[in-house]
Amino acid sequence: AATNATDDTEGADMGFTQVTITSDRTDIAYEAATKHDIADDNKSHAIDFVTINRDTKTVNLTRLGIGNNRVYSYDNAVLYSVTNNLSNVVTNNAVPSVAEGSAYTATLTASDGYELKTVTVTMGGVNITSTAYSNGVITIAEVTGDVVITTSAEKAGEPIANIWQTPYKLNSRLNTSETDPGADGMFISAWYPVSQEQLSGDIVLRSNMDVFNYAGISTSGDHMRLYPSMTANTKILTETLTASSMFTRAYDSKTGIYSLTIKHTWFSSKASEIKYFRWCAAVSTSAITADFFNGCILTINQPIQ
Repeated sequence: AATNATDDTEGADMGFTQVTITSDRTDIAYEAATKHDIADDNKSHAIDFVTINRDTKTVNLTRLGIGNNRVYSYDNAVLYSVTNNLSNVVTNNAVPSVAEGSAYTATLTASDGYELKTVTVTMGGVNITSTAYSNGVITIAEVTGDVVITTSAEKAGEPIANIWQTPYKLNSRLNTSETDPGADGMFISAWYPVSQEQLSGDIVLRSNMDVFNYAGISTSGDHMRLYPSMTANTKILTETLTASSMFTRAYDSKTGIYSLTIKHTWFSSKASEIKYFRWCAAVSTSAITADFFNGCILTINQPIQ
């Protein structure tokens, strides 16, 4: 930056342009023994020629005109890398490195059509997310190690794919031969198609109603079955929903959403044969009618917003 300099001790405008040299990665120390001679008039000028000696870590200013030559020394700062692993997220601070002891701040913004879901910040291999991140802003008061920022985002406002179908039978359950004996308060679901992509990992069913009997009204008849076609008694696999090694039933009190996770380890060896699934579960202690499921939502591998 160039400014018209003033010597406060003499109270006179020196009449020449002052040039300030700065660096974002060095500490420069002026040699006090180097003398500055300032003329007592407003007509004297000086030009500095700057050279840098990297071996001796010095900045040399050779002066033509008023004043003596000057020498400054500097030490290289320790730099730590900043790595951004961003998925559908942008940052307003993409610097590749930060000097040791310096502060670092950045604001994260989801790309158009996406919502920021997860953010993880590590420094020197230690997770510091809880203290360094809040509401889209990363703030590190003093950088002491390599910083890694990892984010994920999901599509915003994605329409819910409600796959719920009218149950196959009400007040009935699945038995071994699938003759559907009566059982008040239970239902047998429709056959739901499932793709090989969905079968490549855990299958998560979510609903706004407790259609998986998370409440445990009566668990003796709750079953999940996997089929090669929509034909009764052709099941490939069957298991009770109480088998925790195969299923996880859960309820999110914040969202009011029930979920059933069908674990991949249960069906992985038969995945290529599976085309449909259905289940039976208790939802009431007494007989139910079709109105019981009014407004029911069911998704597969998709959150219910």
